[in-house]
Amino acid sequence: MFSIILILFTFLISSTFVMYTVESEAQPEKFEDFDNALWWAVVTMTTVGYGDVYPVTHIGKMFTIVMMLLGIGIIALPTGIIASGFLDEMRIRSEHEESKRIPSVTDELIKIHELKTDGVISEEEFLELKKRILLQHEKELNS
Repeated sequence: MFSIILILFTFLISSTFVMYTVESEAQPEKFEDFDNALWWAVVTMTTVGYGDVYPVTHIGKMFTIVMMLLGIGIIALPTGIIASGFLDEMRIRSEHEESKRIPSVTDELIKIHELKTDGVISEEEFLELKKRILLQHEKELNS
């Protein structure tokens, strides 16, 4: 995000300078100082302009076309980055919630195997519990 903001401000200042240089002689009342040119650059880059200040020279018009197209891309770029980060965070949270909700089959099988090893349950009971656990997890995964 810092890189995008840096690119945005660099593009904004450089386009302000270019437009002031190109249009100040043709329109001294509209581009009388750097502040007015900066206003034009911000409005042109973020929208299609208000119509209060616009270029009249051919070089100024061509530069404006390029600036509008690049401005759309520069403004849209952070949107993609933010959306991608948001989706990644949602995926991570979803996976975390899923792992908390359903205990793993392996954990449950280890627990009943320990019960069998300690002699708390018989081999037949172990096999029956194992079968139930596997069927239960299969149902949960299918639903």
